[in-house]
Amino acid sequence: MIGMNPRYLRQSQLRDFGPEGQARLLRARVLVVGAGGLGCGALPYLAAAGVGTIGIVDDDRVELGNLHRQVLYTTAETGEAKVVAAARRLRAMNPEISIREYPIRIDGSNAAALLADYDVVVDATDNFQTRFLLDSVCADLGKPLVFGAISDFEGQIAVLHHRDADGVSASYRDFFEEAPRAGEARGCAEAGVLGVLPGIVGALQAAEVLKLISRCGAPLRAGMLTYSAITQETRFFRLPARRRESLDRPESAPPTREPIREISPEEFERMLGAESFAIVDVREIGETPSIPGIAHERYPLSRFTAGLPETDHSRILFVCRTGRRSRQAAEIFATRSEEGKTLFNLRGGVVGWIAHRERNA
Repeated sequence: MIGMNPRYLRQSQLRDFGPEGQARLLRARVLVVGAGGLGCGALPYLAAAGVGTIGIVDDDRVELGNLHRQVLYTTAETGEAKVVAAARRLRAMNPEISIREYPIRIDGSNAAALLADYDVVVDATDNFQTRFLLDSVCADLGKPLVFGAISDFEGQIAVLHHRDADGVSASYRDFFEEAPRAGEARGCAEAGVLGVLPGIVGALQAAEVLKLISRCGAPLRAGMLTYSAITQETRFFRLPARRRESLDRPESAPPTREPIREISPEEFERMLGAESFAIVDVREIGETPSIPGIAHERYPLSRFTAGLPETDHSRILFVCRTGRRSRQAAEIFATRSEEGKTLFNLRGGVVGWIAHRERNA
């Protein structure tokens, strides 16, 4: 029996896991998209745990600047394809499992074919375009997607396209409505990253995969976990999508007390010089946070269902990239905050504001 294999004995002895959970792992097929920091954090634990078939997708090569966080690789492997180096290391760790190598870039032409052969997909990528692609394909194929992301000192983890007890299945678009345009999101090269952070987040992703496959415990469904390496604080935020809002809000919830005021960039400019108000930017980790030259608070939309931004101001302006997520944030704030607040939404968002400034420079 696989559960009695000495390699997996301590794991098979776990209550609610047992030999049956170990057998499910051996039969499972998991595709990890990305062999960078997050992938290097997740892959060793998936291999060591006994996931029967692991696919690795990445078209990148090992660079010296990767090594402080991508611990599957060595200095001698600089210049080698990451999937080749990673597969060699994983096979040495556990020769009882199968490792499949895909040294290619995943895109719309090959994603569906790659994902179709796997039970669970791990998003260990570092760009919004691929994340949106994986989200769409997993939704179409009905594949659970274990998402992870890092920026600076903070990470995010979520299990997507896997229904919870209420029948609600989160998608990436529930947290991020649209991808930032080129140049509006910072990667590790621009923002930097603490070396241990992707290892921690990747290991948490591996834990979610093992729970999904073994049916042990409850996956992180219908919400997102955030982790701070600075404070060692973890928080779980319930799904902020309208579907979750409609489930959580009582039928007797009061309507918005005052219509949210949509203002143009021109009106915003006039307000800056004449009125006192708070500005709340609701964009998420990885998106360019600054509103050039204007003091503001950062409070991502994903946190709104756990709590609201605190401010003494009675007038609050919400902003995001294009004005859509900030409108949603204002609507949530309006139904849950105390009375006496006047709420504004910047129409066109920061993109519209920057365009206005450039036209009038």
